Amino acid sequence: MIRFNCPHCNRLSEVPPALARLPLLCKGCGQPLVVPETSTVEPEPPPPPPPRPAHKPPVLKIAKPVPVPPPEPEAEPELVEEPPPKPAPKPRPPARRKPPPGPEPAPEKPRRPRANPLPVVADVCVALLLLLLGAYLGELLARKPTAQVWRDAGSAVTFPPEELILWLGPPSVLVLTYALLASKGRGVGGWLKRRAGQEHSPAIQ
Repeated sequence: MIRFNCPHCNRLSEVPPALARLPLLCKGCGQPLVVPETSTVEPEPPPPPPPRPAHKPPVLKIAKPVPVPPPEPEAEPELVEEPPPKPAPKPRPPARRKPPPGPEPAPEKPRRPRANPLPVVADVCVALLLLLLGAYLGELLARKPTAQVWRDAGSAVTFPPEELILWLGPPSVLVLTYALLASKGRGVGGWLKRRAGQEHSPAIQ
C-alpha cells in the first residue's frame, strides 16, 4: 500500500500501488491531488509484545510416608502322604493292518472297427451308372440328345418344357429308387458291409 498525506488538509490516505501517478480527490477536503509512486509516510511500528510472566520454579510437595503393614507369618506346610504310583499299563502290540487292495485293472474297451469307405464308394458308382442309364433312356423318350434338350430348355417359352420333363423322368426314378434301397441296406454298399461283418465275426470270437 502507498501511504501519503494530502498537501491541502494533511489527511493520511492509503491506496494500492496500481493507482500510482493517478489524479484523485481527497476524501477530507475534496481537493485534487496526484498519488505518489512510493509511500511518503512511514508505517507505524507494530506494538511491542506483552511482557512474559516471570517463570516461577515449581514447588515440590513432599509426600507423606505410607505405613507398610508387617509381613504375615508364613504358615507351616502340612505334610500330605502321597499314594504310591500305579504301575504303568503294558503297551499293546500294534495291530497289523491289512495292505489296501490294489487298483482294479480297467476293463479293456472293445476296439471299434475302422470305417470302411468301400461301401460308400460302391453306392456312389452305382448311382452314377444309373444316372447315365437314365439319361440314355431319357434321350430315347425325348427323341433328342441330352445337350440339345438342355439347350432348348434354356430358350423355351414355358419352363420346364415337355422334352426336359421326359428326359428327367428315367434318371430321377432310377437314382431315387436306388437311394431308397441303399438307405435300408439293400444296395451294393449294404451287401459289402454284411460280407465284411461275416468275415470279421469269427476273428472276434
